[in-house]
Amino acid sequence: MAILAASIGGPLAAGAFALLASGFAAPAETRSLDELLSAVVRVKTVIEPDARTADSLGREREGSGVVIDGDGLVLTIGYLMVEARTAEIGTKDGRTVPAAVVGYDHETGSGCCAGSCR
Repeated sequence: MAILAASIGGPLAAGAFALLASGFAAPAETRSLDELLSAVVRVKTVIEPDARTADSLGREREGSGVVIDGDGLVLTIGYLMVEARTAEIGTKDGRTVPAAVVGYDHETGSGCCAGSCR
């Protein structure tokens, strides 16, 4: 997997998917629907003006993601992270927090960002 971010290794997307999958496979722990839905967040990014993808995908992009760990790592669709300059996360309770662009994996089409959204 080729991550297009400085000093990010190939296991990013594989690890993210493993974390996500392990949360659903744990039968010993029951979570409420509200608790599960609180992991779904809004992701908004702003792209560099001269970015290669700015004309085709836009300079402002918005979508959703899922918080996959206690530190606020968010797994999302990759096009949100491609050439992103800044990112922010919107939570279910209406808060908006700045996020770091972590990376984009071309092979899986996944992207990650991180913010204090918990």
